[in-house]
Amino acid sequence: MAVAADEAGEFQRIVLTNSRAFFAVAYGILRNSHAAEDALQDAVIKAWQSYGTLREKHKAVAWLARIVRNTALDHVRKTGIRGEVPLEELPVNLIPAAALPASDDRAPLESALATLPHDQALIVHLRFADGLDISEIARRLGITSNAARVRLHRAVTHLKKRTASAEGARS
Repeated sequence: MAVAADEAGEFQRIVLTNSRAFFAVAYGILRNSHAAEDALQDAVIKAWQSYGTLREKHKAVAWLARIVRNTALDHVRKTGIRGEVPLEELPVNLIPAAALPASDDRAPLESALATLPHDQALIVHLRFADGLDISEIARRLGITSNAARVRLHRAVTHLKKRTASAEGARS
């Protein structure tokens, strides 16, 4: 179905505004920046091809995030591989330098982040890397504020447990 000119502009705004978050979804699954970029590009093409049929345009960000997720999972199914890329090799500005621990302390955090389910990893990224508040995260993902709070709490609890156990093992 063809997309009207005003819808094309809206689609472009959604993609540009949320590209870092969409990349984080793909990277969280693939753990490889090049594969994540490919998956994101494929997902945007798929979304563009069916954007005209989307009835609830106000949920377009969550809809596109699901397409990115499914495209990344398709890549894993096809290749059977999830790449491993160190945190410091992520594209500039994906995670602000101030948010990163000292180089020696990154391993426990990298390990813990890699174990988060993609929905929790996305919320952590949106909250701490992008600095969004809970209501904005909920709006972008098409979920309630309470659901966003619960996911963030579960993710932070998981990260604390994983990094604490890693610290205990290093001592």
